[in-house]
Amino acid sequence: MRCPGCGNIETGRFCGVCGVAMTSAVQGGAFRWPFFQPSWGKSLWMPLLWAVPLGNFLSAGWSLEAVRRRSAGARQLLPQPEDIAAMFARGFAVYFFWFFYFAIPLLVIGWICGWAWLEPIWQLIVQLYDIATHKPHEPFISFLVGRCLVFLTDASAPLVYVAVAGPLFLAAQLRYAETGRASSFLRLIANTWFCMRHIGDMLRYFFFASLLRIALAFLAVLLLAVPVIGQLLPFVLVTLGIWTRAYWAGEIGAKLHAERYSESPVGTRKKFA
Repeated sequence: MRCPGCGNIETGRFCGVCGVAMTSAVQGGAFRWPFFQPSWGKSLWMPLLWAVPLGNFLSAGWSLEAVRRRSAGARQLLPQPEDIAAMFARGFAVYFFWFFYFAIPLLVIGWICGWAWLEPIWQLIVQLYDIATHKPHEPFISFLVGRCLVFLTDASAPLVYVAVAGPLFLAAQLRYAETGRASSFLRLIANTWFCMRHIGDMLRYFFFASLLRIALAFLAVLLLAVPVIGQLLPFVLVTLGIWTRAYWAGEIGAKLHAERYSESPVGTRKKFA
């Protein structure tokens, strides 16, 4: 059987080169895999806390731990309550760096683009004044086209930033899950290079993750009219999205695990039990 991490041919349960589990598909698949794990009820209450104050840190940490176990080919894929303190701390770190990856840059971009609106407005006033007073001026059609291009550039700037920062942040989370070091979020060059090497996997992840969010949101809206169940089901659907995305992210993380495993000294290589 060919290793999903490094491509090595191996007959055992784990690859002898990179240590990744030889079976990339987990029983139950992306949507049902938690229910094929032993004592799943002891673990699945944690991601359900995503909507509770401070519970979102635990939920994010649970997801990161699930990614780590999936990446390393662990025998027990579900995070355990014994690690709750570590998962809470890791989830807090994810939100902390999310603030610096997205919140602050988008605020700055919004502020810059917001001020950029004033210049076209002022130029429009000047253009109309020049037309009214018969002063030399730029043809109004070319003026309008130019300002529309400025508008489109300003409007697309946040989207372009998110499209670039999203894969980088995912790569940083995968590295953080693998190493446990918060400095993984600061390794921009290494994370960029990882994204470039696995751009196809990144695009597939974000494509299917976006489709999943849309489908779950549509289903939640449809079920809101159902008494009681319709009010509680959105919490379950979001949790389903959490463990599904963790499964998909773990598949990409297995490649990072394989790369780090192959680069480490032979005496320090360990399989994740």
